[in-house]
Amino acid sequence: MSTLAQEAAVTAASIVTAAAAHRYLYLRLVKDVTASARLRRAGRAAAVALTILVPTGVLAAQYANPTHIAWLAWPAFVWVALAAYLLMTLVVLEIPVRLTARALRRRTGSGLVVPAQAPRVPVAQQGHSVAAPTTGDTHSQPAQDAPRMMDRRLVLARSVALLATTTAVATTGYGFHRGLGAPDVKVVPVALRRLHPSLDGMRITMASDLHLGPFFGRPHTARMVRMINDTSPDLVAIVGDLSDGSAQDSPSRLTSSSSSPRARARP
Repeated sequence: MSTLAQEAAVTAASIVTAAAAHRYLYLRLVKDVTASARLRRAGRAAAVALTILVPTGVLAAQYANPTHIAWLAWPAFVWVALAAYLLMTLVVLEIPVRLTARALRRRTGSGLVVPAQAPRVPVAQQGHSVAAPTTGDTHSQPAQDAPRMMDRRLVLARSVALLATTTAVATTGYGFHRGLGAPDVKVVPVALRRLHPSLDGMRITMASDLHLGPFFGRPHTARMVRMINDTSPDLVAIVGDLSDGSAQDSPSRLTSSSSSPRARARP
């Protein structure tokens, strides 16, 4: 299979997966929580738009100039993270919700049958009309509990949707706060046997997931360089996810303000 065919297959699979995921989110977050036709139409339109946004934003970030399509890539990436946590939370809650709904149905269906008040019908007796009970069918309590059952199911669906949304928003917000903020610096002493005395006290700074590039910009790159140089390393090891995009799009020619005479990190 050619590279173009492989990319087309991956793109098609991504679109199908995105459509299935957004349909599930529509069912749980819109259809199950409201009977408003207007809100349901808006939810379907949003699901279609987000289904298109995800593969479009990912493909644009991969093939287009990141500097020019940041306005499209950022919403796509943020929604991908938010949708992932929504899906995980809803899937985890799926079994408890189904068990709770089944318990509510059984509780309503197995309730005591309480006859409703018998209708009053006129009966002729010595020229007068009096009330007399009939022996026909009467309404049962479970039938009267149907609206109450619907209310309970609606409350359950809305509670689950609110819990999933709150969890996803809080988790995604915390993740972006940590990801866009300053990284943690940990000092780990390493003891090696038979280490040559000349290497005693050697300081190695290991950095990962820097993601240098146009999405985070030059300030992010300058901050990473400054933090690395502040550790006064003898050796800097970059262990993955150094940059986003091509080398032409990455910030370059940045110098550090650190006065460390031992080593200087440069992107």
